[in-house]
Amino acid sequence: MAGSVVAEIDAAENIKPSKKKSTEKIYGIVASWIMGLDRAIRHEQQGSVYDDPEHGLWVL
Repeated sequence: MAGSVVAEIDAAENIKPSKKKSTEKIYGIVASWIMGLDRAIRHEQQGSVYDDPEHGLWVL
């Protein structure tokens, strides 16, 4: 799927995935991209979890 998707810029300068030159499916790549973007937007983390003394680093 990754080899089938290409970034395309339309007249309004929007960047979107395209498969014009391929007959293969790209849905898995697009779904992964959307889920990753959702996670980045919804789960913004302020600093590292290791900054909190409760979540210290354990070495065995």
